[in-house]
Amino acid sequence: MRAGFALVSLLACRSAVEPALVCPEKAAVVATTPVAGGRAEWCARKDGSRNGPAREYRPDGTLYKTGNYLGVRKEGLFTWYHPDGKAPMEQGTYLKNKLDGERIRWDAAGVELGREVWKAGDRMSGDLGVSPPQ
Repeated sequence: MRAGFALVSLLACRSAVEPALVCPEKAAVVATTPVAGGRAEWCARKDGSRNGPAREYRPDGTLYKTGNYLGVRKEGLFTWYHPDGKAPMEQGTYLKNKLDGERIRWDAAGVELGREVWKAGDRMSGDLGVSPPQ
């Protein structure tokens, strides 16, 4: 009985922290294990192409990245997280898989390290000194 309670508590806690992905019409949540050893979940159409929100986790279960896809392309806001899985490390907006808008980085304490402005994959201003994550 106690193990059942722990499982229910764990699931309730997980859903409070990580709400279920809300997929666009004609898409459903898919889960898999990426090559890096973690796990991922995303919305996909019946043909398997990504369509909508996605999350990736490190092998230890902490959140690594969130964002939206249209097929294989990044579309919209993407956020990468520090190893704790809670504090954002970097955030950028993508259009057709290219940075397009602001890119911001923070340290583990949440202090902003810098900003850049991008247009269609080209840096227009700022210099964070590190390449954007993939």
